[in-house]
Amino acid sequence: MSILVITLCMFLIMIGIVLHGLMHSHSNTKLESIFVNSIRKSELYEYSKKARYDDREYQLGKAHVIVMSLGEALGEEDHIKQIENVKYIHKNAIEYRESALQAPIELYKKEIEKPSLRVVN
Repeated sequence: MSILVITLCMFLIMIGIVLHGLMHSHSNTKLESIFVNSIRKSELYEYSKKARYDDREYQLGKAHVIVMSLGEALGEEDHIKQIENVKYIHKNAIEYRESALQAPIELYKKEIEKPSLRVVN
C-alpha cells in the first residue's frame, strides 16, 4: 500500500514539474502558435469569416438598393408619387442606419502608407 502512495506522489510531482515547465518556458509561444493555426484551419473559423463577408456584401447591397431607389423616385414626373416614394425610401434608410449602428460592420480596411524619411545633407 505504501508503494502505491509513493508512486502516486511521484507521478503527481512529475506532472507538476511538466506543467510548471510548460507555463514558464519560451515554448509557450510555439504552443500558442500551434493552437492559433489549428483554430484558423477549423471549419468554424472559415464559417465565421464567410459570415462576416456575407454581412458586408449584404450591407453594401442594401445601401445600393436604397440609393438606386432614391434615384428612381427623384426622376418620377408625378409629384405625389415622388413624395410617397421618397417617404418610403427615407423609412428604409433610417432602418438601415439603425441596424448598421447596432451591429457595425467594417467594410474595408484602409492601408496607411508610412512616410519614407531620408536624411538630406
